[in-house]
Amino acid sequence: MDAINTPGLGSRERRIGLLADELRAEAVNGLYFHPDDDDTERFVRLRGLAARLMAQVDDREPAEIESVFAADKRLRTPLLGVVLILSHQRDGLMMVVDPRSGRPGFPARFVPTDLEPEAALRELTKRILPEEEVVPVPHGICDSIAAGLPMSHTYYLTYVVDITFLPSEAIAEPLVAADQLTTGPDELSTYIMDGAERRVLDAPFYLPEPVAELLLEVADVAAEGGAATDDPWNVERYQRIAETANILLSSDRDDAPLVPVRFDAMEVATPYTAGEMLIMDDQGRMLLMKRSDTGEWAIPGGASEVGETSAATAVRECQEELGVEVTVDGLAGVYDNRAIKAPRADGFVCFLYVGRLADGSPPPRRTREAVDFAWYRPEQISTLDMFNAHDVKIDRALKVIAG
Repeated sequence: MDAINTPGLGSRERRIGLLADELRAEAVNGLYFHPDDDDTERFVRLRGLAARLMAQVDDREPAEIESVFAADKRLRTPLLGVVLILSHQRDGLMMVVDPRSGRPGFPARFVPTDLEPEAALRELTKRILPEEEVVPVPHGICDSIAAGLPMSHTYYLTYVVDITFLPSEAIAEPLVAADQLTTGPDELSTYIMDGAERRVLDAPFYLPEPVAELLLEVADVAAEGGAATDDPWNVERYQRIAETANILLSSDRDDAPLVPVRFDAMEVATPYTAGEMLIMDDQGRMLLMKRSDTGEWAIPGGASEVGETSAATAVRECQEELGVEVTVDGLAGVYDNRAIKAPRADGFVCFLYVGRLADGSPPPRRTREAVDFAWYRPEQISTLDMFNAHDVKIDRALKVIAG
């Protein structure tokens, strides 16, 4: 069993680890989409640089890290996990002690690729509370970066469960009371709505010289790729990489030694994560797009990038697919494509937000991803050829909005 803990890395070491995690994802995703030989060579170089960056702050051997990164053949999005917040009727908030670190934390686990989140939650609940019949209640989303956790970027679905007695001693994981914690549930488990901020890392910090040297190589490879590639998607990918590297290279240098520790979850695989946005207007209509790849009508959205919140994904996708700026109003649901019987049960778990066009937003427009767009009323959805059970998501989201 894992546990969600309070931060265990100094901010500088943690941010370098997160930077390596983000660069790894950019390189792996570039390779995933079948680039030409030149782009392949550049993404392999960037993946190697990501491993060398991680080796600056992780206590594993560089060769082991490089092997882990090189074995990653899947699309890389933020990982997915589930968390239990135990609320005892007498003693208040309870936590387990992580047997590896000795620190208190919320009981947690990653969602395996072959399980839906609810199944993973049931297994975790049964393991922690084998003798008690309980129903965990959805509480929010914990973003591992926002929570300051030293690990690969993860979205945690958090649940509260009321318990009447302490877990069995057979679990051998003693509990501690809430007043011993430095981070409470309200800080760890919140809906992350900072949609205007694309990335957490876009701010300078003191750089050790070895890290700066690696970032110079990253910036050079990205600049070379951006100038040479013919793939518009890779142009954007190289631009993102170069932008992050150059922002961090503007930092002052620092000779203070880094303290390598274990950066968790580098080897973990979970369902893919995505952010989607149901854009509503004052008349109760929804802005939908007609996809260029399938010709079907869809909610704007797409795969999350490592380093951004699920809400930020939804905001970014609206801009990329329809050219609009949106304001996030709330989370309407989290949907596993397998659970809603989507025709393409492609291993995605989607965070569906509800929002509206921001003041001053440009009007919607056609893009390379949307050949058309239109505002539709709820009763018109059944007449449309909808993409991948998006009509099911819309129906459920409207029920959430209606209360």
